[in-house]
Amino acid sequence: MHRRPIPGTYPSGFRADWPARSKLYPPRPRSRQISRRAVIDRLRATDPDAVLVTAPAGYGKSTMLAELARLDGRPTAWLTVDEVDNDPAVLLTGIAVALDAVEPVDWDRFAALVRGPITIASPALRGFGWMLAERTVPVLLVIDDIHELTSNDAVDVVEALVEAIPEGSTVVLGGRDGSRLRRGSLRRRRNIAEAQVDDLAFDARGVAELCAAFGVEVEQHEIDALMDATEGWPLAVYLSLQTRDERASQGGRAAIGGNARLMVEYFSDVLLAGLDPETAAFLMAVSTLERVSGEMCDDVLRRTGSAALLEDLERRNYLLISLDDRREWYRLHHLWAEFLSTEYDRRSPGTSAEVAARASVWYEEHGEINAAVMSAARSGDLDRVERLVVAYFPAFGTSGRLAAIDRWIGLFDHEDLMKRPLLMVVVGNAKWIAGDGASAAAWLALVDAAATVNDPEAGQGWSPPVAFALLRANIGWLPAAEMVEDAQYVYEHLEPGADWRPVGCALRGAAAFMLGDNITAERMFRESAFGAVERPLVKAIALAHLAVVHLEQGDWDAAAQAADDGRSAGRELDAVPGMCLVNAVASVIAARRRDMDGALELGRRARRQLAGFEGVSPWLNFQTRIALARSMVMTGRRGEAVTLLEEVDAILENLPDAVAVREQVAVVRRSSSPRQSSGSHGPSSLTTAELRVLQYLPSHLSIGEIAERLFVSRNTVKSQTISIYRKLGTSSRGGAVAIANDVQLID
Repeated sequence: MHRRPIPGTYPSGFRADWPARSKLYPPRPRSRQISRRAVIDRLRATDPDAVLVTAPAGYGKSTMLAELARLDGRPTAWLTVDEVDNDPAVLLTGIAVALDAVEPVDWDRFAALVRGPITIASPALRGFGWMLAERTVPVLLVIDDIHELTSNDAVDVVEALVEAIPEGSTVVLGGRDGSRLRRGSLRRRRNIAEAQVDDLAFDARGVAELCAAFGVEVEQHEIDALMDATEGWPLAVYLSLQTRDERASQGGRAAIGGNARLMVEYFSDVLLAGLDPETAAFLMAVSTLERVSGEMCDDVLRRTGSAALLEDLERRNYLLISLDDRREWYRLHHLWAEFLSTEYDRRSPGTSAEVAARASVWYEEHGEINAAVMSAARSGDLDRVERLVVAYFPAFGTSGRLAAIDRWIGLFDHEDLMKRPLLMVVVGNAKWIAGDGASAAAWLALVDAAATVNDPEAGQGWSPPVAFALLRANIGWLPAAEMVEDAQYVYEHLEPGADWRPVGCALRGAAAFMLGDNITAERMFRESAFGAVERPLVKAIALAHLAVVHLEQGDWDAAAQAADDGRSAGRELDAVPGMCLVNAVASVIAARRRDMDGALELGRRARRQLAGFEGVSPWLNFQTRIALARSMVMTGRRGEAVTLLEEVDAILENLPDAVAVREQVAVVRRSSSPRQSSGSHGPSSLTTAELRVLQYLPSHLSIGEIAERLFVSRNTVKSQTISIYRKLGTSSRGGAVAIANDVQLID
C-alpha cells in the first residue's frame, strides 16, 4: 500500500529533506494582473512534452505559469526550486512530493532510489524515469525558478524528467535562465515549446490593459511613451503606473527611470547582487556603450574573453539583448544601462568618459558612425561630435537618414550651435532635405550672421565660408547671377572627390541653366552625378535636372534615360521631399509614354513634396513647377498647368535675370489652352502655398499653430484656408480633408 511520509517518519534510508509547503503551490492571482492567454495558447498549440519559459526577473513568468496551470485542465503538480535543490536527492524528493498530490507515489520504492549517489550515470535516474512512465493520471508538472539549479547533477535530473514524462503529461520549466539545459539534445527527442523575453514583454495592448487595471486613463501617445521607456518590461510598466502620481507631482517623466528608487533597489538587490565583482564591473563598463560585440569589448575595455561572457550573460537573462542571430552584437536594456552607468560613475569617477572616448574611435574605425557620435557625446567631447557630424552628414543626409541627423543635432543646445557655423549649415541642409523650407531659411539667416560668404582668404576645403556659400546657393532667394557666384566659389574651393563637391556642381549647373548656359549646365550635372555615386539624393537631383536640359533641347530619348537613372538612384528616397524635382520630371516621362495614371500619381507626389519649399531654392521651385506644368498639359489637366505657370511668373518678378526660365514658361504656355483660367474651382486650381496649408488641416493644430509651423502670419493661413474651402467646394475643415484625401492631395 502506498503511503506518503511526513517529516520525521521517512522510510528506512530516506535521507532527503522534505520540501517546504510553500514550494508546492503556485503564486496566487494578483489584482491588476494581465492575462497572458495569447502566449499560453501559442505554447499549448503544438501539444508539447515540455514547455520552457525563460526571461529576466520582472517579466511575469511565475504568474503566467500559474495562469497556464489554471487554464490547462489537467491536475497540476507545482514545485518552486531554490539553491538547496542542487542536491539531486532533494530535488527528486520535491518532484515526488509534488506528484504525490496528484497520484500517490510508492515511497518505499522511491526511498530505494535515493539511498545512493544520483548522477547521470547512476541507476537512480533511470529508475525514477520508470516510475514516471508507470503513472496513469496525466499531469502538468511545473518546476519554477530553474535558474537556481546550478549543479550538473540537478540539471541532469531535470533533463531526465523531460525525457521520461509519459504521454499525456507535460513538464513546464520556468526561470530567468535555461542555458544549462541541453536544449538542442532535448529537442531531438521531445517536442518543446518555448517563450522568452519577446513573448513576455508587453505590447501596446498589454500596456493599455494594465493602465485600465490601474484605473489610469491614457492616450495613445502616453502608451507609446511608456513602451519606449520600458521596452515592454512588465515590471517597469507596473512600477511606472504605481508611482505615476508621485512622479507627476515632481514634474518627472512619464515612465520610471533606471535611477528611480524602486528600480535602484531592484537592480541592486536582484540583478547586481547575483554577479561576481569582475562581471559586475564588466557590465558597468558596457553600460556606457551603444552596442557591443566581443571583439569591441576586448579592444575598448582592454581585456579578453568578452564574447563568451556576453553570450553567457545573455543566456542567463541579465537584461542583455542579442541584436543578431549569430549572437555577435548586444545591447543592454536601457533602464538597466541607466542604472549601471550611474553606478559606474559613482564607483569609478571619470572612467566612463574614458571608455566612451575609446569606444567612439573604435566605432568610427569600424563604420559604426551613429554609435561613434553618441559615444563621443557621452565622453563629453563636443568638438569630436561636431567633427563627426560635419564629416558624415553628406552620406547620411543625402541617403535620407534624417532621424540620425536630428538625434545628433539634439546633442547641442542652441548656444553651442550658434558657436559652430559648420554645424549650423548641417542643420539648414537637413531641414531643406526634409522639406522644411521655412526652418532652412531661418538657419540660413543665422549662418549669415556667423560666417562670411566668398571670403577671398579662405583656404581650400570645407570651411565656414565655403559651407555658407553652398547653403546660400541652395536655399537663398537669389538672382541667378549671385547663385552662380556662390556655387562657383564652392566648386573652386573643393577638390574632386570632396564630399560636398557634387552638390556644388549641381547648384552651379542649376544656376547656369537659369541664365541660358546649357553647355555649362550639362557639364556640371554630369560631373555631379558621376561624383555622387554614394550620395543618392544628389545624384537623383542632378540627373533629373539633366533630363530637363535634354527636354529643352527636344531630345526625349536622352531625357527619358536621365530621368529613369535619377529615379533609380533615388528609389529608396521616394518619400523624401527633396525628391520633388525627380518625381516631377518622371511624371513628364510617364506622360510621354502614355502612362497617364502613373504621370498623375507622380505629379501629385511632387506637388505635395514641393509645398514645403516655398520661399527657398528658386531653382527647385522653377524647374519642379515647369516640369509639372508640362506633365499636366500632356495629361489634359491644363487648368492645373496654368496655375503652376502663374506661380512661376510670380517668382520671376523678383528674379528677373532667370531669362531661360521665361523661355521655358513661354514654351509650355503655348501648349496649354489660352482660354483656361487658373481661377477655376477644383483641386487642380490649388496653389502650392495652399497645398502646403492643406497638409496640416487633418491635424489638431489651430490656424495660429499652423501659421507658427509655416513661419507666416495667422491671417495668411486663414485666407489660404478659406481659398482652399472655396476651390474644393466645401465650407468645413473636415470636408476639405475628405475631398483632398479622395484626390490624394494629402500624404
